[in-house]
Amino acid sequence: MTMRQWARRAALGSAALMLSHAAAFAQADYPKQPVRIVVANTAGTAGDNLVRIVAHKLGETMGQQFVIMNHPGAGGTIGAELAARSAPDGYTLLQTSTPLQVIAPHLRKNLKYDSIKDFVPLVIFAKTENVLVANPNLPFKTVKDVVDHAKANPGKLKMANAGIGFQSHLANVMFTNATGIRALHVAYKGAASMQGVMTGESDLTIAPLPAIIGMVRSGGVRAIATTGTERTVQLPDIPTVAESGLPGFAASGWNGLLLPAGTPPEIVAKLTDGLVKVLNDPGVREQLQRAGGDPWVVTGDEMAKVIRRDYDLYGDLIRKENITLE
Repeated sequence: MTMRQWARRAALGSAALMLSHAAAFAQADYPKQPVRIVVANTAGTAGDNLVRIVAHKLGETMGQQFVIMNHPGAGGTIGAELAARSAPDGYTLLQTSTPLQVIAPHLRKNLKYDSIKDFVPLVIFAKTENVLVANPNLPFKTVKDVVDHAKANPGKLKMANAGIGFQSHLANVMFTNATGIRALHVAYKGAASMQGVMTGESDLTIAPLPAIIGMVRSGGVRAIATTGTERTVQLPDIPTVAESGLPGFAASGWNGLLLPAGTPPEIVAKLTDGLVKVLNDPGVREQLQRAGGDPWVVTGDEMAKVIRRDYDLYGDLIRKENITLE
């Protein structure tokens, strides 16, 4: 090797080392500017309310603002695509949930992103139980009341949902399948489904607790049963569907945070550490519970397993019931 070749190789090696050190320093210094959290729904929805609690405390913990950016549309997939295509530098996170992450991909065939491959699992921060609720003027007080009425009046029970393919729709389908009853599934647009139950236009629905907890507390709807594997702390006197004669029935949801694929592991680790601290803070846990979410800290590979499990569960149901958006 000539002296000139040796000098050139040494210079290239030195430059590579400097770039490596610069990247490491940038990651160690993270975050050095505000971080945006893309919420693929409108402000005031269940996931939006929950993630704002986490974002506020995370900003205090990590010394930078975590700013909520609402990008609704197409069942949340517009916001998800935006996040998936963002630079993998730790400055864009996606607030995700059961409908967005594991239901929408089975119903929307032309997605421009892969809901599993294009993201790095960061944390599930809350479990959101669904609740079977009825119009308070109806005589339904238990799951048995609902089933007996439906069997005596086949096809006349009206079960509202927030739209075809939404979690409330699929939870309703799971319920009618498990009980063997026939019901008319009435699709509304989002929160209008709850108005339908409150006014008596529809009889009942299964909906996420964060979206309806205020209506339950005010008496606008009557809570009959929750759909988790155990009772929720927000409604400790309300039995689960499993307790009410359907052993094994479960239809819970969850809310979490993702990063674009390719985000450096050091940034993933730093964010994970910050989020675990936040989610173990008693004040944050209390706020999440008041908003209708059960605090649940599931990170990394364990979160990936939850996503894959639910992806397969809802995919099988959608195919079995031939549910489409057309």
